Amino acid sequence: MTHFITSKCNNCGQCQKVCAVECIVKGNSQSFIDPSTCIDCGACASECPYSAIQDKATPDTQIDFNKNAEFFSVGSGYKNQK
Repeated sequence: MTHFITSKCNNCGQCQKVCAVECIVKGNSQSFIDPSTCIDCGACASECPYSAIQDKATPDTQIDFNKNAEFFSVGSGYKNQK
């Protein structure tokens, strides 16, 4: 499982600056990590000032994990914008 961003995110962009593969995309209210591009290095997680980036879904973060997957799903419009 790749890293994902929880609702603690405030879209500050710090994670994007350190992502070696540029897989972090800003959404309207938070950023998202593209699981098909993420190499799971963890650089973004250690850079996040809000501890919003996780590497394991828990019962408390499962909704955020699903939201991230949905953002990049086929038909979401994101892939068509790239």
